[in-house]
Amino acid sequence: MKMKEADFKKIESEDAFVQLLKEHDLYREDDVTFDDVGAYNMHVYTGDDFVVDRALFEALELGSLLVVGSVRADSFRVSDVLNDYGVFCVTGSLRCRDMLYMTESTGVGIGKDLVIENVFYSDCGNSGLQVNGNLDAKVFYNFQCAVEVRGTQTVQLDREASADDLRAFGLAVTDGERPNETLMRYFEAGNYSQT
Repeated sequence: MKMKEADFKKIESEDAFVQLLKEHDLYREDDVTFDDVGAYNMHVYTGDDFVVDRALFEALELGSLLVVGSVRADSFRVSDVLNDYGVFCVTGSLRCRDMLYMTESTGVGIGKDLVIENVFYSDCGNSGLQVNGNLDAKVFYNFQCAVEVRGTQTVQLDREASADDLRAFGLAVTDGERPNETLMRYFEAGNYSQT
């Protein structure tokens, strides 16, 4: 069943939205991305059938979103949910093949586990990622994002990965290319696909 606008409950006050985040241990008081949670259009979606629907999210003009449930996606791009500012939180787990996290100031909170089958790449300004459970990824390349993992973090390759490491993983690396350039090209080449 396809999500529709009526499935998203609008929360009218910042205090009410913050209270919901606190109830699920997803609010971070010392994180600047949570300073203006109530700037506009705070919504809650309940269910384990959440999918990225950019047209729907643009119609809702999402400012912050709490998903009460878990999220499964082929590939997940944070900017497909929230443009550049706001808070995206999931009470359950987020599981995807690839995840791209490039925003200016978007806080992401995962109540349980974050499982990325292939590649995670972040290049964020003031953004922060909190995972209350475990984080598992084959490649976890965090360029500039505050990351807090409360459980265990298991990754095969991280930001210290060399070109040879990335080649061994199966990524095409051109001579002289920096690892972050290789990973951006991976996403730009169509390996990222919207759910």
